[in-house]
Amino acid sequence: ATGSISVAFDKYPHVTVRLGNTDLRTLCHVLCQRGYEFPFLIGASPSWIVDAGANTGIATVFFAEHFPEAIIVAIEPDLDNFKMLQENTSRYGQRVHCVRAALWSHRGSVDVIDPGSGAWSMRVQESTGEVAKLNRRVLALTVDDIVEQFSIDRINILKMDIEGGESEVFQDASSWIGSVDAIAIELHDRHVPGCSERFQRATSEFAQSAV
Repeated sequence: ATGSISVAFDKYPHVTVRLGNTDLRTLCHVLCQRGYEFPFLIGASPSWIVDAGANTGIATVFFAEHFPEAIIVAIEPDLDNFKMLQENTSRYGQRVHCVRAALWSHRGSVDVIDPGSGAWSMRVQESTGEVAKLNRRVLALTVDDIVEQFSIDRINILKMDIEGGESEVFQDASSWIGSVDAIAIELHDRHVPGCSERFQRATSEFAQSAV
């Protein structure tokens, strides 16, 4: 099947998911299976949440509903996913800022690549210098860039699911890791060996993280 449908689950508002790809699986993981309901988030009252690898916005919706006082920066590099992200979070107005970019180790540009595993597994790589095709070249931003752009004093929750890009982000986190309260991350050593090692080294003195 192709096309899209509007889905509502439990107390959550309707979200649009595309048929024939991984959108429904993402919705089930995040909302039905409560994929981001970690113990350290119970009772939390975050002011700033950064959702890196926001995909179509299902996790962003989860955070927006659970933390109505929070401002969320949702970052997604893939154009099709980004359009869905904007659609699914439009009801929240200025509470959700959608940024089409990739979180990376340094500012520049990267190319979005499709490994053939569905919309939830788009990856980025350093731009090769060839002419970008099909809107695949996007801005690469650092955590420091995001903090500066939105004047964030502390990132209370950093959610990261960026298909191996975390290896770049945590290559040197010394300038910003002390301004993060909690991290929820999916590590992708199967794509980029060494992701876990870099993450663990960067967060060795970190109190709250969920992998």
